[in-house]
Amino acid sequence: MIDIAAAEKYVKQNQPEIINLLVDFTLTDVILFWNSNAELMKKQKLGWQPLLDWLLQEYHIKLIPTTSLEPPQENKQQCKSLQQLYGTLYLKDLTAFYLAATSLKSTILGFALVKNKINSAKAHELSFMEELHQNIFWGEDEEAVKNREKVRQDLKQIEEYLQK
Repeated sequence: MIDIAAAEKYVKQNQPEIINLLVDFTLTDVILFWNSNAELMKKQKLGWQPLLDWLLQEYHIKLIPTTSLEPPQENKQQCKSLQQLYGTLYLKDLTAFYLAATSLKSTILGFALVKNKINSAKAHELSFMEELHQNIFWGEDEEAVKNREKVRQDLKQIEEYLQK
């Protein structure tokens, strides 16, 4: 269970640092790193590309995905725009964004959740897409299952917080 009141207090006291952290985190966002496996890449394109398109259309933020392990250098050009965008969030939304992004390992999914582009179930599904795909071949790891359930519960709590 997330202590949202403590998180909100922390974000309020450290807002500029939190925004900078989220901007940096965006450059290494999980949904920017696509797998070279054709089947998985197709799933990623169907699930992730619409969110990248939404960021471009709605906020003029162009983030380029890669199959490399290195973040695309072009994405660094978006840092100022990301900082401005994240800086427009009210404390409640910034807190939810921060909590969701750290739970999901994705600022893009966290931001989409805060902006009601996706719900917590969809954010969870998209965050664990590669892991769930790998489970088909290698089976499930009990710790990974527990972690996914914790993240699912955290996201539900964040979603409820946003709706208050």
